[in-house]
Amino acid sequence: MTKLEITLPQLSRHLWTRQGFDATEAPRPAEQVIEAVPGVYGAAPSCYLSVLARSPSADLAELDDLLYTQRSVVRTRAMRATLFLVAVRDLPDIFQATSHLTRAAFAELVRNSGLSDEMYQNAAARIEAALEAAPLTIGEIRQAVRDLPAHVVAALNYIIGLMCGEGRLIRAGVRGGWKSDITEYARLRDWLSDVDLGSGDAERGRVLLARRYFHAFGPASADDFHWWSGLPREDAKAAIAALGDELVAVTVEDLPGELLVPATAAEELAALPDEGPRGIRLLPAWDPYLTAYRVRGRFLQPRWYERVYDRAGNPTSAVLRDGRVGGIWDMEERQGRLDFKVALFDPADRRTWREVDRAAERIAKAVGAGPYRVLRCPLPPPLTAGSNRLRSPLQGIEGERPDL
Repeated sequence: MTKLEITLPQLSRHLWTRQGFDATEAPRPAEQVIEAVPGVYGAAPSCYLSVLARSPSADLAELDDLLYTQRSVVRTRAMRATLFLVAVRDLPDIFQATSHLTRAAFAELVRNSGLSDEMYQNAAARIEAALEAAPLTIGEIRQAVRDLPAHVVAALNYIIGLMCGEGRLIRAGVRGGWKSDITEYARLRDWLSDVDLGSGDAERGRVLLARRYFHAFGPASADDFHWWSGLPREDAKAAIAALGDELVAVTVEDLPGELLVPATAAEELAALPDEGPRGIRLLPAWDPYLTAYRVRGRFLQPRWYERVYDRAGNPTSAVLRDGRVGGIWDMEERQGRLDFKVALFDPADRRTWREVDRAAERIAKAVGAGPYRVLRCPLPPPLTAGSNRLRSPLQGIEGERPDL
C-alpha cells in the first residue's frame, strides 16, 4: 500500500464532507444517507436526528415512509448486537454476518432467566401465533401469552430479542410520536415477505460492512473497524484483507498508528487545504460519527471526554463545531415551544451562535415544531459522575438567550 501523510484538519474536513455535513454539497435523500453512513442508531429520536444532521432537506415523514410504507429500511440489531437502520436489500448479508452476536447475547439472557430450550421454543411458538393477525407491542404480546409460567412471561423481552436474532421476528411499526420507543413486532415473513435471510452470505456481509465503514469513516484503523463491527478480530481482519487495493495506508499528524482510507478518496484527501471545516451540526446521542472509532482523539479533546461519553463509551448528544466536538445539547418541549439547550466547551462569538440557531431551526422545521429558541447553558457535571443523563444531558439546567 502507498502511504499518504495528512494533517488532522485535512482529516476533519474530509470526514465533514463524507458524513454529509457540508452544506455546499447536494443534499442526499434519507435512504442514501442510511446507505452511505452505516451504523445509524435505530432507536428514536436518534435515528431521525442523525439523518436530519446529514440531510437538511429531509423530514420525519421521509424516514417513516422508508420504514413503514415502502419497508425498504428496517430497524434491526447488527454490529455489536446494537440496533441500527439497515437497507432491506442489504439485510440478508448483514444478518448472516452479524446475527450470531445478537443470538449469543440473548441466548445467555434467556438461559440466565431459567428457561430451558423446550420452554423457549414453546414460548416462541405462542408469540408467533399471537402475531399472525397483526404486529403487536411487547405489552400486547405479554397479554396474549399471560397464561405461560410467570418466569417465562418475565423473560419476554429476552425471548423476543432472541427470536429477532434467529430471524423469526422483526421490528415493525412504532406507536406514538417521533420520539416514542413503543415498538411493534411482526413475523419477518409477514413484514418483509420478499426477503429470504437464507440467501445472505456471512463473508459477503462482512466485506460489505468493511467497505461501507471505510468509505464513511476512513481514515480509520483496523482496530477501529474491529471495535465498531463487533466481529471477531480474525473475521474483521479477513474482511479488510478482502478489500485489497481498495484501501491505502494513511498516517495522520497527532494520531497514533496506521490508518486506512479508500484509494478512490486518497487523491482528494491529499489535495484538501490544511484547515478544518466551518459550521455547526447538532448530533444526537449514539450518532454514528460519535460511535465509529475506538479512539476519539480525532474530534474530541481528552479533557472534555467525560462530558460527552459515559463509562461504557456511549455518547450523549453533541455539538459538532467546525469539525470537532465543541459542546453538548438537549431539546425540551414546554408550553408549546421547543427549547434547544446548548452548553459549549469554549467561548463563542455571534457567528457561532447564529450557526447554532440555524441548526436548531432546521431540526424544528423538520419535526414540525412551532416556535423554538436556543438557550446558552452552563456545563453539567461529567456523565461519569453517576446520574443517568445520557439521553438528556442538560435536563433541569436553565439557560439564557445568547446574543445573536
